[in-house]
Amino acid sequence: MGREAGRLRLVPISDFLPPTSEGAREGNTGEVGGEKMKIETTRFGLLEVPAEKVLTFEEGLPGFEKERLFALVAEKEGGPFYWLQSLDRGDLAFVVADPCHFLPSYEFELPPQEAEKLGLQDAADLAIFAIITVPENPAEMTANLQAPVLINLKNHRGRQVILSEGSYPIRYRILEGLRQLAARSSQGETPKKEELAVLAQRAAG
Repeated sequence: MGREAGRLRLVPISDFLPPTSEGAREGNTGEVGGEKMKIETTRFGLLEVPAEKVLTFEEGLPGFEKERLFALVAEKEGGPFYWLQSLDRGDLAFVVADPCHFLPSYEFELPPQEAEKLGLQDAADLAIFAIITVPENPAEMTANLQAPVLINLKNHRGRQVILSEGSYPIRYRILEGLRQLAARSSQGETPKKEELAVLAQRAAG
């Protein structure tokens, strides 16, 4: 499935995000109350997630098969990075980003069986993310392009898929990609080094 049809659509994703709840009401951690799910998280405090913004990973993520409910939380409004926050474990969250921010040519063919598991009928409903590894030195930040996280915006199902063709690295160096991108074109929004440093600090905390 190419990126022409499956490009990340920022407006629906923005609508899709639950608010971080600085002043959220006290609630039962990890329980669904009414139309919201509340959980005390390590990074965001009490997070209230409307039911329609809960992501379901029916098979979990590799290594975290028991964690099946997640929400996307924006690192900053309009920024390229998100947190994929577990709603089963408040201390579990992954930094993710749209790979096209640092590798515009990123595309792949999605196997029919994977599309079926996602319930995907239209590629325009597919959001594609890469899990970001944030080391102490943000200049060495990498993205896993071999195993993208896919989200069907229509039914809120998610999966992490390991690409069979093996044409992308597990540890793609983001800053190196940004330098190459900047050398070719000045168009498009790309994360700045300062943003990477903030992410490193947040991830360590």
